[in-house]
Amino acid sequence: MQIITAFVEQRLDELATRDLAALAWSFAKLDQGGGSRTFMATLAGAVADRMPELAVQDAVNVAWSFATVQAQQQPLMWQLGVTIYAHVGELNAQDLSNTVWSLA
Repeated sequence: MQIITAFVEQRLDELATRDLAALAWSFAKLDQGGGSRTFMATLAGAVADRMPELAVQDAVNVAWSFATVQAQQQPLMWQLGVTIYAHVGELNAQDLSNTVWSLA
């Protein structure tokens, strides 16, 4: 896992926002006892820097990912909440449920 995170960290600025969301989701799914938190902290900065480009579905997925690994990234979660709220009418029931759980 360390080799992958080191490789990805060097290339975060090359990734599309959808790729950042996919990375967050993947690392949350793979997390074994909090091992992804350091990488997630780095990823939080990359996502925050690109927040205006983030699609609402990607914002929902990122919020779920950070909540799942219990990464304490309150400023990012606030930004995600604002972004998601601006597009709340576009969410389906599952996305809305995931968002509420993530931001609780």
